[in-house]
Amino acid sequence: MPIRLKVILSALIGTVVILIVVVIWQTTRFFQAQQASVSETPIIESPIEDNGGAPVDTEGPTNQNGAQNAPPVGQTPTQIPLQQPQEQPDEVTAKLVALTLPFVDRYGTFSNQNNFENIKDLFPYMTEDLKKKSELLIAEGASKPFPTSYTGVVTKALSYKVTSIDQTAGKGEFLVTTQRREYIGTPTNFKVYTQDIFVTFKKEDSVWLVDSATWK
Repeated sequence: MPIRLKVILSALIGTVVILIVVVIWQTTRFFQAQQASVSETPIIESPIEDNGGAPVDTEGPTNQNGAQNAPPVGQTPTQIPLQQPQEQPDEVTAKLVALTLPFVDRYGTFSNQNNFENIKDLFPYMTEDLKKKSELLIAEGASKPFPTSYTGVVTKALSYKVTSIDQTAGKGEFLVTTQRREYIGTPTNFKVYTQDIFVTFKKEDSVWLVDSATWK
């Protein structure tokens, strides 16, 4: 076979091989592109009808006909009317005890030279009636000569008894037993004794205040 013919045949065979390779490569790219486009498509299992963007309540109460009950006019399902709970009896008692004992300690601790400061300090915890009575007592004491000899009393509440509490009427009564140490002239000259004090409460403008404090 002439050499020229061999060269031509070799060239043809090479060209055919190249064409086959190109066809196979293009076919492979085509199928890969198709698979990629299929895998990127989202799958919708349960399509929801468009209702204009409004949420759908699928768990609301239904009536006898199977239709959902509408909320009352002017009230959404999440609006629940709330009532302010009343204070329980134990809560009122605890509140009054927390006021009674310090009040008695301060009310019963004084000297004849402190210008009734113990009573003045307690004005915010008194009813208007008790405050007026206390102001009269202070005015009477101020009119007397200043004492030359010292006397003073230190009071400590020991125990209490709830006489009565009427939350509806806004009244309460306590009997408190105290220990009192009375000093005369010098710090070493004193006597100790127990004394009861009767304390009443009155509720004014939703606030419990002391209405009277009477030593027995």
